[in-house]
Amino acid sequence: MHSQLDIVKEHVIDVVVVDYEDMEHITTEVADAAASEGQAVSIELISDAISDLVNEGLVDCFRFSKSAGKYKSVDFDPKRVDLWFRISAKGRRLLARGSL
Repeated sequence: MHSQLDIVKEHVIDVVVVDYEDMEHITTEVADAAASEGQAVSIELISDAISDLVNEGLVDCFRFSKSAGKYKSVDFDPKRVDLWFRISAKGRRLLARGSL
């Protein structure tokens, strides 16, 4: 049986698999997915899930640089509100193999 954190991590992956997504969008999508399963999740749990996924190398963390016109990789900081996330190459490989 998966823990609630593991389930939230799966939902986060589902959200960031296609495109860069910000924390607000991830939080909304994950909360909606959990609610459809009769569960409630906190912002703190979603943040913990993202932190774990970044630390495991499954999700990359970015800030958008207006001056460069592109996303730049940064360390995850749960206090920042200007971060964007996307599945990493490692996460994509594991997902393709069904190991994620």
